[in-house]
Amino acid sequence: MSDLAQLRVWDDPAIRGALSWYFDVAENRRPAKFRIAATIATQLDPAASSEDALWAELDELTPIFLARWQAIRAGAPLLSAADGPSLLELCRELAYRMLTHCNFCPWDCRIDRVAGTKFGACKLAAGSRVSSHFHHTGEELFYRGTQGSGTIFFTSCNMRCAFCQNGDISTDKDNGVETNPRTLAAMAWTLRREGCHNINWVGGEVVIHLHSIVHAIALLGRNYAPTQGELAHARKTKADRFLSFDEMPGAAIYDGRFNSPMLWNSNFFMTLESMKILRILTDVWLPDFKFGPGRCAMTLAKTPWYWETVTRNIALLDEWGRNFPSAIW
Repeated sequence: MSDLAQLRVWDDPAIRGALSWYFDVAENRRPAKFRIAATIATQLDPAASSEDALWAELDELTPIFLARWQAIRAGAPLLSAADGPSLLELCRELAYRMLTHCNFCPWDCRIDRVAGTKFGACKLAAGSRVSSHFHHTGEELFYRGTQGSGTIFFTSCNMRCAFCQNGDISTDKDNGVETNPRTLAAMAWTLRREGCHNINWVGGEVVIHLHSIVHAIALLGRNYAPTQGELAHARKTKADRFLSFDEMPGAAIYDGRFNSPMLWNSNFFMTLESMKILRILTDVWLPDFKFGPGRCAMTLAKTPWYWETVTRNIALLDEWGRNFPSAIW
């Protein structure tokens, strides 16, 4: 039994039931959802297909994914990864298509962030910057466990909260180090092999970096192993790099390949399109629900459409949870 499994928090049947999928993936008893997505082939060439065709394919493959996920929850083995493009590559391609007319969040700026000639609410072009990554021991007990949550902090945000505890990174788009998806994957790979119980994508706000994160997860689902250069670049933002961590490769393996629960730690100010992609890749959700239905979101965060957006997204989690008990939280 691992240190995580020995925590008394799991004696609470409500917590154990609600977080059963997360717990099983963290303990490598089950493959993470990104590993399952890699087993579902698509007949499309993602790079050559229209965006409408990609969304239609996602809608068609999602029920297949959910059925396979549910079978694995019940004890079925993980199938081999698809030889060609899979649901994993489909999600990656869709995230990059969205980037060219950015609609990751309800600001719906429609800015071509790849061109980088104009900027929307998040003030970002295509690049993603990471302020720090480390073993986070300040999260909820079931996430931090004994070895910490493998947290990767991104810069910039799509809200303007006057009380932001991470204001230095959420308001300064130039904070941190510009990081490509391969280096992001190296950060996640290292944190998990050092014993972190999950990979915690957080900010700032993470949905504005959806393309980079989905790309990094797709790499991890396809036998990624970092080069020495990628590891060196990743260490530039490792806040606990002067501490010593024992490398525990066995803590990051299911069926011989990399495994880790993906935790989406977000303000949940996201579009339905973003949610549809994340449904395939996210093992556990951590919504930061800030405001009620009054004027507070506008007064304190300069954010319209907040209540209707966040409540819709949390209702989606509830709906998905009712369809697949104990699978979401």
